Amino acid sequence: MKKFRAAIIGTGNIAGLNACPDNREKISTHAAAYYKNKSIDLVAAFDTDKTRLLKFSKVWKIKNLFISIDDLLNSEKFDVVSLCTSSVGHYEQIKRIITSRNRPLILFIEKPVCLSRKEIE
Repeated sequence: MKKFRAAIIGTGNIAGLNACPDNREKISTHAAAYYKNKSIDLVAAFDTDKTRLLKFSKVWKIKNLFISIDDLLNSEKFDVVSLCTSSVGHYEQIKRIITSRNRPLILFIEKPVCLSRKEIE
């Protein structure tokens, strides 16, 4: 069976920065959810903070790391992408993701999706 390939944009706490892959408690991060799902491989991550990105990659054993969203999106077509960045940047990032030639089949967005009525419209 082919596994879905996933990427995470933003590698802070909700993405899974301070979580542990072997934690048996409830799943509360995107990376942990992917890790526990046998049908998904978490294969790439993006963050502008290189230190945080490297720490995240060590915890979750991710080799494909990016400091540019465009480089991540142009690297391959991911089946699933989690947008876990600050809400302030969501609107522009969502536009870049859904208009990319490699837009994912599924896009999970941490709340809020946008910060104004105009953006959501």
